[in-house]
Amino acid sequence: MKPKLIRYLIGIGILIPILLHTADWINFDIRAVRELEYKLYDVRLRATAPEGIDPRIVIIDIDDKSLAEQGQWPWNRAVLSDLVTILFEEYKVEVLGLDMVFSEPDEDATLRTLQSTFSGQDLNDNTALKEIVEQPSRDQVFSQTLKKYSVVMGYVFDKDEQLPSTGLLPPPLFDLDSGVAQQSHAPEAKRYTGNLSILQDEKAAGFFSLFNDIDSDGIIRSVSLLNKYQSEIYPALSLSVAKEYLGMEISPVIVDVKKDGAYAGLEALEFGGLEITLDRRTNIHVPYRGHRNAFRYVSANDILNTSVENPSELEGTIALLGTSALGLFDLRATPIHEALPGVEVQANLIAGLLDGEFKIHPGWATGVELILATALGLLLIFVLPSLSAFWMTLFALTVIVGYTVLNVFLWKSGNLIIALSPVLVPAFLIYLMNLIAGYLLETRTKKQLKSTFGLYVPPEIIDNMQGQSVESLLKSDKKIMTVLFSDVRDFTTISEQLTPEVLSELMNQFLTPMTEIVHRHGGAVDKYMGDAMMAFWGAPLDHSGHAKAAVLASIEMQLATGELNEEFASKGWPRIDIGIGVNTGQMNVGNMGSAFRVAYTVLGDAVNLGSRLEGLTKQYGVPILVSETTADACSEIVMSEVDQVRVKGKTLPVKIFTPIGKDGEVSSGRIHHRDQFARAIVCYRQRNWQGALDLLTELYEDQSKTLYQIYITRTNHFINNPPPDDWDGVFDFDQK
Repeated sequence: MKPKLIRYLIGIGILIPILLHTADWINFDIRAVRELEYKLYDVRLRATAPEGIDPRIVIIDIDDKSLAEQGQWPWNRAVLSDLVTILFEEYKVEVLGLDMVFSEPDEDATLRTLQSTFSGQDLNDNTALKEIVEQPSRDQVFSQTLKKYSVVMGYVFDKDEQLPSTGLLPPPLFDLDSGVAQQSHAPEAKRYTGNLSILQDEKAAGFFSLFNDIDSDGIIRSVSLLNKYQSEIYPALSLSVAKEYLGMEISPVIVDVKKDGAYAGLEALEFGGLEITLDRRTNIHVPYRGHRNAFRYVSANDILNTSVENPSELEGTIALLGTSALGLFDLRATPIHEALPGVEVQANLIAGLLDGEFKIHPGWATGVELILATALGLLLIFVLPSLSAFWMTLFALTVIVGYTVLNVFLWKSGNLIIALSPVLVPAFLIYLMNLIAGYLLETRTKKQLKSTFGLYVPPEIIDNMQGQSVESLLKSDKKIMTVLFSDVRDFTTISEQLTPEVLSELMNQFLTPMTEIVHRHGGAVDKYMGDAMMAFWGAPLDHSGHAKAAVLASIEMQLATGELNEEFASKGWPRIDIGIGVNTGQMNVGNMGSAFRVAYTVLGDAVNLGSRLEGLTKQYGVPILVSETTADACSEIVMSEVDQVRVKGKTLPVKIFTPIGKDGEVSSGRIHHRDQFARAIVCYRQRNWQGALDLLTELYEDQSKTLYQIYITRTNHFINNPPPDDWDGVFDFDQK
């Protein structure tokens, strides 16, 4: 009896925390259970989501082709005005939603100069100049275009109240007198970024911000249709677009269930004969279709060139202007794809609003989940100890499979979301409790260090950590450290030449030796960012020569890249070139993140400067750039000064260098070029333009380097346009 009693108590000890977690009105959360429920939700969604293309909604895509043809984003408003006009006049779209915000004016510098110069002058004698000076601004032209058509603007809400709001906020969804804002638990925003008043004026609009809608694992499953700002309720972009398309007013559905007649909650929105049920946060679950590109994508460039195939498919549709280009960073993690364009999330929402089809988790669902979890959990607790291994396995499987089948039936037939994890987790844990308890108790301490730091640092450093507590190693601290950033040049071009499988193989074969080099020099790999890598030296254990180690690693990485390119060429793969930035300075290091996800990493201005230096390698045509602080700590490495710059976000200038090699291993020819270039820089900073130009021209004719051409161009400019008296020789970069 005693062994059974122990198993009963362990089983109850497993069940109670799950029940407390399930009762969401209690502030008790088990992250693993929550994230498992997320995954189970995703599995059900993908398994039952509709396939095919929804013809009612078309995405006008600012894709890589559009950026290549029309120039980098943001485009000027004249181009956008043409785009809007063509969509409505040529392709006859019904409604256009803009998944973007226009918060800053688009000014033509040349026109502004002319208007300033000739302001107030009589230009009747110069008709051509008068037409130029008096022509409307790009924003005025764009505003006039927007007013002609059914366009829904986008704007952004934010919880950060440190910054002021900008732009014009459209009218709220409901009148203030309606009291809906006080009767809902919609997420409350502290500020907004709206459109210019000239563009927003009299236009429908909706927010596309997701500050309260991303689950703790970074995936968007449900979004809020309403946000609250200063006691007013505002609609999401998807809701505004659907409202504009249907031409229907939206009414709140308010439920009053308290005996004293007090308000209970905003339960739903009603419009177009449909009732959209909301949860307590005024959220709805996004009714994703079962794949990416579930809506027709049309390149914005094809619209501008009026070269769309099957143009009749756009007629009468809802068009959404957004982007799938990687460089514009509007990709969202969703249950159906890890990088879905944000505009396609909006398209899925609009399709759901038009159909009135959403999965719902009503208020009473939590009670049902608690009853089922308690009943089936107790059944397993008291039945399993009396069964043999075979029958115990069969009984547990019957409970798990039976509940799963019932759950999926309710999901498909009633659109009901009933949680799976409150039953599946205790059933599985109770079945395996002895094995799991033994595993956790006997191996947790031994593997804690390895599981915490194994992905960051090489095994030999982990061995040196023995005897130190994980807490002390993870504790946040300020230290002088060195950070390294590397990035593959023109990665987009490379990726377009290869299939996903080959690209993955190429990156694995590239990043593996790069990581080995970092580890060999005592560094820790912080993270991989696609084709980029970040590493640091000086933590979790101190490293007296961290700057030198990082620079030597960067040199070896460049050499290894050259060797890899020979191997890649034999396979018919494209050549890879990398830029590396290294900086030494004070950094915050430790376990950082949020209540939902943490990582051992470094932060601070010194880290940001390392990233900026990596970006500047392409500008200067050098493979490696290091800061002055790093160069000063590397007396055994020959350095060549490159420039003195002021990067974006910094007020003080920084001298930057490129390493040539170890002292004693660099040829006399390279030393000569280094010294001659140093003399050229001195002449340049002393305004001895001709002296600098003579030295630079000789270097360029000898080696034809991008770096020398940069200084030749600058020197020629200053010969014709002398700098001001307070010029300090520093070059300012206004971009990251």
